[in-house]
Amino acid sequence: MTTAARPRTALAVFFYGTLVALIAMIMFEVLPRVVPGLIAGRISRNSEGIVLVLVLALWIQFVRPRLQGSSREWPVTAVVAVACLGVGLLLFFAEPINRVKTLNETFLAAALLIPYIQLRRPFARWIPLACSGALLALVLLWNENATVTLMAEALGALIMTTIALDIVDRGILDDTAGTVLRVRLAWYGFLVLGPALFWRTDNGASIEGGLGALVTYAGRTTEVFLCLLALELYFAVGHGRIGSRYGPPAPTPSPVSESVAAG
Repeated sequence: MTTAARPRTALAVFFYGTLVALIAMIMFEVLPRVVPGLIAGRISRNSEGIVLVLVLALWIQFVRPRLQGSSREWPVTAVVAVACLGVGLLLFFAEPINRVKTLNETFLAAALLIPYIQLRRPFARWIPLACSGALLALVLLWNENATVTLMAEALGALIMTTIALDIVDRGILDDTAGTVLRVRLAWYGFLVLGPALFWRTDNGASIEGGLGALVTYAGRTTEVFLCLLALELYFAVGHGRIGSRYGPPAPTPSPVSESVAAG
């Protein structure tokens, strides 16, 4: 191992080790013995998001690059996606409700996100925008539907992950893509302040109309905000995956403008 690689290896060990430790402490209900009760409760409510971050991060860092361009790429991806779908449905219909059952949304979201992440980049920005927009319209139209309500975290993860990985932090999946620092910082700020907004407005109860309904629904997806923040910071900041261009490319001068400048 080279000296330059050691810090990133240590970061990976710390990142994945922390996620696994948190999941284990939540599942075995020992977290309150380690951290104060209020903090333990908030972390425990984020179990679905923590598991999703672990699954997506492992796929992005270790599986995706090894499969790309190989004959095994889509067979393996399809098998994993179907397995996630099966686990998600099994947990969704399981009884009684417990800490493990609530992970159904994690695996149902992963069943769609893993094939999406595996797609070869770059592709047009309208694709992630269209995907997120269609899902957002679904939420706005049927946010009072029981199934849509139960799937809030899964739908929230689908809406926001496409934006995070293909609009904001495009360099995570495409090392030829450019990112803009101010856009990334604004997005990170949104991921931090969003949960605070939900708390201050009692998850939209104090807001009337469609906006209130949207905030109420988004309040059910708080963990998606925080866990996406962790995923993006790990890759974009920790591993420097910000693409080959830091910001939009400079315009290429035309021969006419070059001749004018020379004259």
